[in-house]
This record gives sequence, structure tokens and C-alpha cells, in this order.
Amino acid sequence: TYEATITVDAASASGDGGYGIVVTASDAETNQETDTTGTVTLDTTAPAITDVTVTDGDDDGRATDGEQIAVNVTTSDATAGIDTVTVNLSAFGGSDAVTLTDGDADGTYDVTATVDESAAGADGSADIEVNVTDNASISATDSSESLTLDTTKPTISAVTISDATDDDGVVTRVDREGDDYT
Repeated sequence: TYEATITVDAASASGDGGYGIVVTASDAETNQETDTTGTVTLDTTAPAITDVTVTDGDDDGRATDGEQIAVNVTTSDATAGIDTVTVNLSAFGGSDAVTLTDGDADGTYDVTATVDESAAGADGSADIEVNVTDNASISATDSSESLTLDTTKPTISAVTISDATDDDGVVTRVDREGDDYT
């Protein structure tokens, strides 16, 4: 029984794909026996992330407490296939590795999460980082999308009511007809 470990230099390899393993045994008399023992797959290419979309519940670009965020990622890997797709939603009170799924096997992975103000970061624009890992443990990252977190309620500093008609502070039926109030 003979064993050997071979390291593949990915830089000089012919490219991703399947390669047959041919074993040749020779004896002292130069007799040879050759056998194809199987194949190995070379994968040095990260998965392709072709589209990332992020929308909030009312599609205004601002995520508020309790609002739903939908993340859709279109990705593929021709050699090894996709293992996991995750998104970092920690800025919105979610996990830093929320798993997306491809329920209909069309290459688009999606997830919907709820903004949790109590665990969210500071208000403002936050990049949405997507990580895709193939079955050969090669990863690709995309941070091209962002969403604004807005959980701060507006403040009312002063309210002024005036009677624009005669400024007597009393609104009458006569004041209301055709007049604007500020």
C-alpha cells in the first residue's frame, strides 16, 4: 500500500472543474500498471453575487422600530454550489449572521427580519453586508446596499396657535369661513 499527499498550486492549475486522478505503478523490471482511480474537483473561484436588494416595509429607505426588512440575494457558484448565504443585520437589532434561504431553488436567497430598537445601533445609514460561502468554503462579500435606521421619535419644542383673522385669540364662525389657521 502506497500513499501520497499532493498539494495543488491553484495559480498554475488549468482552471476550476473536475480532474481525473491517474495512478501509475512501476516495478523494478519497468512493468507498469495504470488506473484511473476517480476525480477531484478544483474550486478556486468565489461564488458570484449578482444582485442584492434591501427594502423596508413601506419602501421609503428608512427602517423604524417594528418594521420589516426584506433582503434578497441572487448568487451562484458553478463548481461547488452554494453552502450558506448570511446577512449582517446587527445595526437593526438582528444577528450579525442571519441566514437567507432559497425556498424555490431559483438562485435567489431571501429573509425578512424585524427592526428591534432595543438592540439596534445608532440611527443613521448602515451598510448591509452579505456573505456567501460555497461548498468548498470559499466566500464572497457584498456591502453595496445600505438602509437608514430611524428609531428616534420627532420632538415638539413649541406650539403656537394664532387667530389669523383678527388676532383676538377667539375663533368664531366668521373667522373660520375661508381663513387659514397657522
